[in-house]
Amino acid sequence: MLYRKYRPQSFGEIAGQTHVVKTLQNALAQNKVAHAYLFAGPRGSGKTTIARILSKALNCVGRGQSAEPCNQCTNCDDFNAGRSLDLIEIDAASNRGIDEMKNLREHVRFGPSQGKYKVYLIDEAHMLTKEACNAFLKTLEEPPAHAIFILATTEAHRLPITVVSRTQRFDFKRLSVEELVKRLELICQKEKIAVEAAALRLIAQEADGAARDAESMLGLVLALGESKISLAQAEETLGLFSHGAIKSWVEFILSSNGEAALDWLHKAVEAGYDLGQLLKSSHHYLRKLLLLKTAPVLKERLETELGREAVESLSAQAQLASTSQLSAWLKKLAEIKQNLDYYPLPQMAVEVAIVELMEKDELGIRNNELGTGQKELGGRNDESGIRHDGSEQQRETQGQHNSSFIIHDSSETTPIAEDAFGLIKSKWNDIAAEVKPYNHSLSGLLQSIELREIAQGSLVVSTKYDFHRDRLRDVKNKKAVEDALEKITGQKLKLECVVEK
Repeated sequence: MLYRKYRPQSFGEIAGQTHVVKTLQNALAQNKVAHAYLFAGPRGSGKTTIARILSKALNCVGRGQSAEPCNQCTNCDDFNAGRSLDLIEIDAASNRGIDEMKNLREHVRFGPSQGKYKVYLIDEAHMLTKEACNAFLKTLEEPPAHAIFILATTEAHRLPITVVSRTQRFDFKRLSVEELVKRLELICQKEKIAVEAAALRLIAQEADGAARDAESMLGLVLALGESKISLAQAEETLGLFSHGAIKSWVEFILSSNGEAALDWLHKAVEAGYDLGQLLKSSHHYLRKLLLLKTAPVLKERLETELGREAVESLSAQAQLASTSQLSAWLKKLAEIKQNLDYYPLPQMAVEVAIVELMEKDELGIRNNELGTGQKELGGRNDESGIRHDGSEQQRETQGQHNSSFIIHDSSETTPIAEDAFGLIKSKWNDIAAEVKPYNHSLSGLLQSIELREIAQGSLVVSTKYDFHRDRLRDVKNKKAVEDALEKITGQKLKLECVVEK
């Protein structure tokens, strides 16, 4: 694995994390090392690597006044080979109980084997139980002079404040795309393999700031055994989508070319690409379009990540859509990504999304037409677009604009409680969350339906598919939603679901 082969062996080789490296170097040079450290940050950002380098530097006999380990003495050789007895690494995910901490407390009094310090590196420290943390507190606060503790975690907020307050905390940052690209270029030079710059940038973007992930992906690409690797080869090997590939798909959607968009999707699926990866890449792409559309000041910052040519192309494409359209598409793709498992065929979920995106915000158009028609007729509408003057003729006129509404006989219809309906709409996410412990997929389904009206003591909702309607009509599911509705809003209503025509 490349990330093991090229793991940094000195502070100077660390990519990014300058604020952490500089502080630790100064502490080593001035011999002012703390007894306990907390390294917090995202995975793959260098927490364990820096902890090992710090441990090695503390026990190096050849560094003198320098902060860098010499990597030549016996102690450094032992650390580099992973056989030093003065670095004890503990995986808190599998050693998280009070017994393990009591055992650590007993052994910490024994001095180092060769060096000056015995360093205890506790990885995934947030996994320690509350009881284990309490047992560890006294030792952490007043350890023997030869003992140094380094706690590494991706979720520092889960650690008790009593533990955090007894450490010197360093917050690690995600590496920038530029930092990752430079790191990957260095590895390619050492491996004597030429990789297209666009391919390295694609890997760096997909790594999401994690050097370990970037190096792992580069290892897969280099495993092709080619002396020169192109962007297309990297895309195919890793199953990733470059900005150029996603650009074509988004362009079909923006130009309402549904046939080309669906054809592109089918070719991607047939080529073996993952739908989840497609949605993720599309999300990143549309997000950048939205940023350029609403905040042009970010253009320069995006150029450092994507390059000037790519950003110019994005800027031009951003002019083809409104901010509301881009926001709606981002929400739709997020919804589809969450609900992929609910469809008999995952590909169908994306196909349906494409068709809906092709509708050019049809609901907004219908509402505009409805509003225009009712202005001509006069009268008052509520949020669902239904008139309240009791006129059957006008209800029929409204029905011509939106066939998904239920048309009730005016003599039987209970007037819509505007405050109640508004309350339900504002609390709908809470209602879905209330249902989640009972049925996770049902909660997801509630996020995708449309609230229509309150009529005849029922909350009327609509969905686009028969099988969604049938799920909501299931006795148990229906009761779960009605109970959640009453609990969250205090409104005792029946649930009625229809399919949009």
